[in-house]
Amino acid sequence: MFDSPGVRRVILVVLDGLRPDAIEKFNLVHLARLMEAGASTRDGLTVSPPITTAALASLFTGVSPSTHGITRDRFVLNGGDPSTISLASLLSFAGQPTSAFLAEMPAVLKPLIGRIKRRLGFGVLRPTGRTAEEILENAKPTLHDQRRGLIVLHWPDADRAGHRFGWMSEPYGAAARRMDETLGRLAEFCAIPHDASTLLVLLADHGGGGVREKDHSQEHPVNRRIFVAMCGGGVAPTQLRDVTMLDLAPTILWVLGHEPPPMYEGRVLDEAFPLGETFSRPALETPAVA
Repeated sequence: MFDSPGVRRVILVVLDGLRPDAIEKFNLVHLARLMEAGASTRDGLTVSPPITTAALASLFTGVSPSTHGITRDRFVLNGGDPSTISLASLLSFAGQPTSAFLAEMPAVLKPLIGRIKRRLGFGVLRPTGRTAEEILENAKPTLHDQRRGLIVLHWPDADRAGHRFGWMSEPYGAAARRMDETLGRLAEFCAIPHDASTLLVLLADHGGGGVREKDHSQEHPVNRRIFVAMCGGGVAPTQLRDVTMLDLAPTILWVLGHEPPPMYEGRVLDEAFPLGETFSRPALETPAVA
């Protein structure tokens, strides 16, 4: 396994509910360009069940829903394997900053923000804005100032349009294009893919419309198939194969300088990085679980 040279920061963008086939159908030029410039697949798989809560929990913990315990469309603060350690907690324990910017939550959920933040282990977790554009604007000071560690952006536009109007409908396409335009502004703001110290990771958490036009919770290939892309940060143009949602946490951890813990169920996508000079990477001590 080879180390990626010089990567100090990972920006992870979750384009909620964006189907891989929407990239071509709605001419998402910025996403297509970044995928072509980096390592990508349009045939990745999310977890089962293919719902946002389960997928994001797996993305941030490196384990399947049967292990972290979130299998319904709501965030469970207690349950699952108590030995599970989140990606953000591991990075924070190693002294690396972690920030997440999500869509605004209903007022009834706002008192839970602090508990969700502690459960996921982020140093900063901020529900801010209703659209990708608003979330990006609110995250720009952190994107400018935080030059190492992990920054997560979650964009809800396509998922909301899919639930309201149906996946692959024209309003869904309009939402997808707005996200794509915002992605172009993010890439320009962060000099992606030219900034070798920053790795941009893009993915959807699930598809949609496989069984029901306005839903994605059923077991169906269209609901589970996702795109995954990595660009910048020394990534070589590569067609990724056999990628699952569970591969992202160990890959991000490894890119930022640490061996993933044995509990992580996915693999490091090291084929995305060119072989070359290796660097000493310390094993990351796992914090004790209370």
